[in-house]
Amino acid sequence: MLVKATLIVNGTVRMAGCREHLHRQADQLGLTGLFEALDDGRVRIVVEGEKERVNEFISSFNEGKCLYNYSGFEIEFKNPEGCFGSFTVVGT
Repeated sequence: MLVKATLIVNGTVRMAGCREHLHRQADQLGLTGLFEALDDGRVRIVVEGEKERVNEFISSFNEGKCLYNYSGFEIEFKNPEGCFGSFTVVGT
């Protein structure tokens, strides 16, 4: 089953290392989507793909490879829109 997950990360993210890690992870899992730093300091990550692979991506993110002094994140699942051709980093 295909899904779309949007994560809003609250707190501090190691931006350079995190972008690279998540881009690699999304590519390895065959996911599409984006990574975007928001103006308020939070980070938005959107991924689309097979539900099992999306959950693996979220678990990888939650392992702490990207996170520094964060207070958690919110996840919203929806039906995929298919509007991403790959996983991209926005605004850098």
